[in-house]
Amino acid sequence: KDFSDIKSEESKLTDVIAEATYPELRNMPEQAVPVWFQNYIQKITLEDPRHIYNLEKAEYMPVLLQSLAARAGSLINDADLGREVGLNAVTTRHYRGLLNNTFVTHTLKPWHRNVSKRLVKSHKLYFHDTRLLCHLLGSTPSDLARANPARFGHIVENFVLSELTKANTSSRETADLSFYRTNDGREVDFVLEQNRKLVAIEVKGAENITEKDLSGIKEFQQVAGDDFHCGIILCNTPRVIAYGKGIYLLPFNSLWED
Repeated sequence: KDFSDIKSEESKLTDVIAEATYPELRNMPEQAVPVWFQNYIQKITLEDPRHIYNLEKAEYMPVLLQSLAARAGSLINDADLGREVGLNAVTTRHYRGLLNNTFVTHTLKPWHRNVSKRLVKSHKLYFHDTRLLCHLLGSTPSDLARANPARFGHIVENFVLSELTKANTSSRETADLSFYRTNDGREVDFVLEQNRKLVAIEVKGAENITEKDLSGIKEFQQVAGDDFHCGIILCNTPRVIAYGKGIYLLPFNSLWED
């Protein structure tokens, strides 16, 4: 809970999201990026499934990937997803698993400690690379921020998950990563757990945080009891702000600051 060294910086969040992508794209001319993505998508959805996994219905993979992009940050329902794509639930789950195993998508499990039967059991879906997600949605981070703020909120949440996963992978002491959600819709975007200590993380695009924005973390704080370490709201705050007992507002650059 020592955030004293974190200071807000001038980096635009949309620029950072665009840069936190595949190394091949870092110095590539902007007009070449969509072509690179199209070739990449063809390889992971058509060529590899046919030649490596011998999938009988590999032609459904591009449609599946597109449908998953539209659901990024949402709970997974393979039956509903399969009906949309044209596959049964079992095949959908299998094909989705291939995208997970090749680090295209990431499924996040729900947090539970047998404290309540009200918690959802479904997983949530994200993409490891947020710029790939934007491409599948037919846009860029900056265009989505300007034209579709609601959709951009999901993009930011996906980016935060991606950065947390990177940090967790490179850390000497890893934390268990999950999310908290009740059947009546109370939720916390991300939960980090290490040695039974819990950190709740909410992602908000706004600078002005309201009590409603804190409701999920405050409920989780009560559920976690003495194991609650702190709650963090990642948002467009110009500085670190202590907001109530054990809850802090942090700028987005705290994700990548040394």
